Amino acid sequence: MVKASFLNNPVIIVDSREIDLRTLESQISDMGFTNILCYTKAEECLTFLRGKKTRAAMAIVDIALPDESAVDLADKLMNHYRLPFVFSSRMEDANELKKVHDTIPFGIITKPSDQALMEFSIESAFTLIELRRLLTIKNEDLGRANRIVAKQKSDLIESIESARDIHNAILPKPEGFRHHVSEFFIMNHPKSVIGGDFFWHYEIDSYNILFALVDCTGHAISGSLISILANDNLNRIVCDFEVTEPADIYWLIDRQMLETNKSESNSLEAAPGMEILLCNLDLKKRRLRFSGARRPVYLIRDSKLEIHIG
Repeated sequence: MVKASFLNNPVIIVDSREIDLRTLESQISDMGFTNILCYTKAEECLTFLRGKKTRAAMAIVDIALPDESAVDLADKLMNHYRLPFVFSSRMEDANELKKVHDTIPFGIITKPSDQALMEFSIESAFTLIELRRLLTIKNEDLGRANRIVAKQKSDLIESIESARDIHNAILPKPEGFRHHVSEFFIMNHPKSVIGGDFFWHYEIDSYNILFALVDCTGHAISGSLISILANDNLNRIVCDFEVTEPADIYWLIDRQMLETNKSESNSLEAAPGMEILLCNLDLKKRRLRFSGARRPVYLIRDSKLEIHIG
């Protein structure tokens, strides 16, 4: 059965043969449609559509309209007016179907047709119309969802990139090392755009430097936040309290990190941690002191590799 909402809208019939036009009109009327508009020329149909605000339910177009107007009309119905259509044909010439092959109608009605076959063809066409309408709605919903996800992803990426810039700002400049060590390299490649790894440097005097390599728990923004906290604690211990012994610095930063996280989570077990290597390099005495937590020192001396675990 055709939905009642369709029955109230106009049905357009365009057929160049008057007898076929009236037969189709009668059969469509018997289905319950009350507003049936009949035209013998394509231009008459288009004139109505240009000036009418009420949306038609369907158009039935005769394939045999002269001068290729069936194809032209089908194109305008779909592309200009978004009006579903079916073709009607006597099937006297197989070439008729070929010329409308690319128009993708919602169905084809053969003429003459008995009432039962006519109703089946029309009802099938309206079923396709409803399915396409529902599919369009679903596609629009999916499109809106995709746009929302894309916007959220863009905002997240922008936020992470801003966090990366802030994180990079805490890293010491390589020039600080060049004042003391001529040959060195720094390799910093986070797993994500941003991570929990950072390096740290502090100049005690012209011959003494402190440096550290730190790997904080977590990745991306969570690891970066712990890095900023750890970097701040390192600066406070060394700059404010003037502690320069690696073992003492490590003990103090361990205490500060635990106390900070305990106040936030009330659980030492849940507190984020870090793997750290702290070194004090005395260039005058050529002595290196270090303290590490799961981070060893690799020392090459006389072409031999030595591994020192803190």
